[in-house]
Amino acid sequence: MTRTAGAAVVAAPVNPKGTAVHNDDLTLIENLAKGRGHKELASELGVSRTAVTARLARIKDEQNVSTTAELLVRFGQRTAFLSAAEALLQSRLENPVGEAEEHVNHVMEGLAGYLRGRAQSIFK
Repeated sequence: MTRTAGAAVVAAPVNPKGTAVHNDDLTLIENLAKGRGHKELASELGVSRTAVTARLARIKDEQNVSTTAELLVRFGQRTAFLSAAEALLQSRLENPVGEAEEHVNHVMEGLAGYLRGRAQSIFK
């Protein structure tokens, strides 16, 4: 899927290797996104700074990205898609009246499913 950014067409990133990231890796990336450094992360995890650096290198390799910035962008995109999907589901009509309102709920559920799928394809 592509989207336009000014005059350029930018392809949405996809995880070509299809490698799932484990929950503990997601927690590590989330903490990194919150501004915690390798030393702080190592202290929290009870491992060396070198171990944190090696773990991030493995995750970047599995996700086919070359920089931590790219990894964090993918994590941010994943988070945004999942948040949007949740917001859509919470916005459904509780007691739909008639076919039109039922259709609105159906469309919102479908779009939420699509967004969750995009989140999985961008960053597992």
